[in-house]
Amino acid sequence: MQTIISAKGQVVLPKAVRDRFNWQAGKKLDVIEHADGITLRARRTRVYRPTEEVIAELAAINPNKGPMVTDEEMHRLVVAAAVKRYDDTL
Repeated sequence: MQTIISAKGQVVLPKAVRDRFNWQAGKKLDVIEHADGITLRARRTRVYRPTEEVIAELAAINPNKGPMVTDEEMHRLVVAAAVKRYDDTL
């Protein structure tokens, strides 16, 4: 597929691409620069959850009220949860 840059610097994405990704007018895209070009990627939307829900999820990690979780273990668990949430949004 090909497209062209207009005099105003605008680029039209082919309809087949917009349809495949379900991108409608107004969809925000990130422009990632590379040495030999760019990549367009759909902007990620943040998912906000109630504090109580997050606390309940964290409590479920250690339901037996066993030994305290170390800072390093908490960091690992938080990163793992963030990666899972990101993967679920793709």
